[in-house]
Amino acid sequence: MSSNLLSEPVTTSKDENFLINFLKDFYRMIIETNDFNNFEKISIEWINSYFEINDSKYLKKVVI
Repeated sequence: MSSNLLSEPVTTSKDENFLINFLKDFYRMIIETNDFNNFEKISIEWINSYFEINDSKYLKKVVI
């Protein structure tokens, strides 16, 4: 293997639980969406508010 490979990120059970809940809630948001013409805008707004309400420290982990 190449030594240039990045090591795997360290995740905790709290990180995993946050991601599981985020994905479940995002799935529900998609299912409840009636108008997909503005889906990108609606999704971005939903994601931003989700991180504001929950724990914004995960935003960097998810985005990066």
